[in-house]
Amino acid sequence: MRIAITGGIASGKSTLLQMLRERGISTLSADALAGDVLWEKGIQGQLMGHFKTREPVSPVVLKSLLSQGDENRRAVNRILHPAIASELDRSSAVVIEVPLLLETCLHVAFQSIWVATCTKHTQIDRLRARYGNAANLEQVSWQLDSKVAISFADSVISTDGEPGETLTTLLQEAKRWGLTLAVS
Repeated sequence: MRIAITGGIASGKSTLLQMLRERGISTLSADALAGDVLWEKGIQGQLMGHFKTREPVSPVVLKSLLSQGDENRRAVNRILHPAIASELDRSSAVVIEVPLLLETCLHVAFQSIWVATCTKHTQIDRLRARYGNAANLEQVSWQLDSKVAISFADSVISTDGEPGETLTTLLQEAKRWGLTLAVS
């Protein structure tokens, strides 16, 4: 069984993943994986060649490039996503957080899709708490609307409530999908 957790930025995906990891479920974050893939020699060569720079493309530089428009985002996605997908295929993790699951057509590699959701207001509050005045609220529009993701979902988990409520819902879904949890 392989389960994907997806949802928009600041929707609570990482929180769900952490809650499952704390209960003994093997997990992986595609974002963390992307951070590793970014530094691979071949990937850096492609990025430096595309963006015509002699300096490595760091996460800070990458974030700036992504904010400069759709063309840059498409170029970065063409370079990074095949390598990320390949690493995901090799992973033995049971639950994998994949923010761009549908945008990259990776949903077909999973038996179940869980979508983390919250209100736009909660999302914006979380982004501001995370990044302060440097929050790029435009990032919310870079991903598919959660209504689209929900149409692919086997489970929808709201993260708007108290953490205990979210955990209760998550544990119910884990049980429904046959995940064996460690006693917490």
